Amino acid sequence: MAALQQAGVDLRVFDPGLVRQLGNDRRADGDEPRTVFLLEGRDALEVPEGSERIAFSSPLDPATIDELLAGEQAMVDEIAAFGVVLGDEGRRLVAEGAFGRTEQEILDASFDAVGFVRSGLAAELVAAGALQLDPSVAEVFTRTSELRRQVGTTTVAVLLRPS
Repeated sequence: MAALQQAGVDLRVFDPGLVRQLGNDRRADGDEPRTVFLLEGRDALEVPEGSERIAFSSPLDPATIDELLAGEQAMVDEIAAFGVVLGDEGRRLVAEGAFGRTEQEILDASFDAVGFVRSGLAAELVAAGALQLDPSVAEVFTRTSELRRQVGTTTVAVLLRPS
């Protein structure tokens, strides 16, 4: 924000903490023509309709992001068709509270295959060796899990949309 101010960009903020830092004259009143917002992790990979990405940072290059998205789709398709099965290690980890959910909660979450994969839960289960994977999909699930976990905390996008 300091760089924007130094560049002469008139900006206003909604967040009370930022208003305290920048002063009341920077408080947004709803009349602003555009809104700048930040997406992190998996959400940063896709640009919401009506928005424009103005900055992006990820440890993954564009080809690897495409690989991740294709792998996620393969995971969604497999989980939607066949569900998930926790192995012995998965049940042990769940019993220890490793995922913050019960076995039934994990199974219930998997019924929304898109949400299950996009949330990162599928990647965490795969990385922990908690799922029984069919040999035909194990490599894709493992690679996609590795990529998804890299995106989780290190990918950021700054976007612009009309207010």
